[in-house]
Amino acid sequence: MKKKKQIFAFILTIILIFSNISFAAIPGFEDSTKGYIIAEFDSDTILSSYNEDEVVSVASITKLMTYILTKEAIKKGSLSLTDSITVTEDIASVGGSSLSLSKDQNVTIEQLLKGLVIVSGNDAAYALAKTVGGSEEEFTKLMNEKAKEIGLEKANFVNASGLPDPETKEENTMTVRDVYTMSRYVLETYPEILELTSTKVLEIPELQVRKESTIPLLGEIAGIDGLKTGTTDAAGYCLVSTFKPISNETLKEHRFISVIMGANSNDDRRNIAEIIFNYINGNYINGKVVDEDEIYKELKINSIDSGVVEVYPKQTRDILYDKTEGLTISGDMNVDVKGPIKSGDKVGVLSIRGNNGKVYDVDLIVKEDYNKAGFGTRLKRMFLDIYENMKLYLNF
Repeated sequence: MKKKKQIFAFILTIILIFSNISFAAIPGFEDSTKGYIIAEFDSDTILSSYNEDEVVSVASITKLMTYILTKEAIKKGSLSLTDSITVTEDIASVGGSSLSLSKDQNVTIEQLLKGLVIVSGNDAAYALAKTVGGSEEEFTKLMNEKAKEIGLEKANFVNASGLPDPETKEENTMTVRDVYTMSRYVLETYPEILELTSTKVLEIPELQVRKESTIPLLGEIAGIDGLKTGTTDAAGYCLVSTFKPISNETLKEHRFISVIMGANSNDDRRNIAEIIFNYINGNYINGKVVDEDEIYKELKINSIDSGVVEVYPKQTRDILYDKTEGLTISGDMNVDVKGPIKSGDKVGVLSIRGNNGKVYDVDLIVKEDYNKAGFGTRLKRMFLDIYENMKLYLNF
């Protein structure tokens, strides 16, 4: 029977202490929202969340899907940004936030997309739905098909704008997680949307349009550049915010997404978005946690001529983490390794647990060859180990 593998567990906790400063984890907004998600975009890492699987009304957040399907039609060649339509009476009469389109105006697809995203134009959404789908009913079918395709598990669309149905009062619904997934999809697939969502004021002289973006904090806090607002009585005040904390040297290339659904008021929505930005910017870092050029541990191995091997992480690892909470690093070392050992051989695993619960594994290796010890040396070390263990056991 093979000897049972022995594992030495070495636990190291990194604690960052800042004198005279008191920090807390990412603030929760359970009392002010129906649900939220805060995440790092590139790694798809959720940093904090609440009620993420709750089905909620999404109001004009809907328009991200309308944007996706319009861009998809352009990509397929069935539509172009320079194509124009003539505004009909039903388009001009759509209520709520609008691009202020008038009957018989000629408007391009590009102008409609700007009105859709920057000022949340319901008339623009309806016009695009009719143009892409032939009718809003057919377009809505496309929306629900696309939702399934990209993994929106509980999304249900009834129109292209997010307005309540005038007869049934039914609204578009999704989970908070679905909203996050859709937001990631549009940023990954059509990153050019940021050229629109970062626009503070929409100006289209030929349509006599000059309107401010609906996105709070845009132009006030450097790094915020999107993404979409939404408001109805049922949905409350919603916001998908995206930003890069450009004043944080370690995070300036990292994009974050915060999904805030059902805030109690416009002020609450704005304040929550600002708190999230400031917390990420002030408390998160992307730092080097392990360095492939630094010895992690000297491991005693009796079967090696030197008796000790130097163990290194196989690779350098940078990790995003909240510096107010720190990280836990644990090394599982295989002390039953037999000589000889070759450069590059794996002798353990380093596990790094972030404060979001995510675990990152890095192999532990040796960087030089180690010869096998002679029989006499191994025998001598074995008896020395027995002697040392007896001393500990007998307490002398």
